[in-house]
Amino acid sequence: MMIPGIEQTNGIWRSKIILSSWNDFFGKNLIIELNIGGDKTVNSLETIHKEAYEYILNHQSELLENILLSLLSEYSNMQDEYGYDDDEIDKYMPSVNSINDFSKLMLPKRIYILDIEKDNLSYIGFSFSCSWDDEHGYGVMMHKNRVVKMGGEEIAFLSWVAEEDI
Repeated sequence: MMIPGIEQTNGIWRSKIILSSWNDFFGKNLIIELNIGGDKTVNSLETIHKEAYEYILNHQSELLENILLSLLSEYSNMQDEYGYDDDEIDKYMPSVNSINDFSKLMLPKRIYILDIEKDNLSYIGFSFSCSWDDEHGYGVMMHKNRVVKMGGEEIAFLSWVAEEDI
């Protein structure tokens, strides 16, 4: 399977991806940007990129659930780190009871398929806009269904994060 609508512009491979289970979770018809390569230039699309694209489509519910479960486990620590005042916390970083509460606090922006692979599958990064950090967003690097690292949006596209995991 080819990646539908993929185009190379200024050395960057881009397309769009629609994930129906993500649309259901966030309650919106989302068209998410897809980027091949992250912070590295990719000269040509390879089988690993296409297989990662198919992996995202075939495991979209599991990927989102693992992202949100990892976020849920760190969220209270993140609340402490961000240190919002009592009058701000309910607006920007309210307490959550389940992963479903995140549907009102964040939205997916971009998915990165990196040019770095392990066990025949590329690392995949996910970036989100979020209420608690409108400047840096929220980013996750994954390999298959495992969260490798979470943090600001840049975590989703930095090759060194994947290389460090290998």
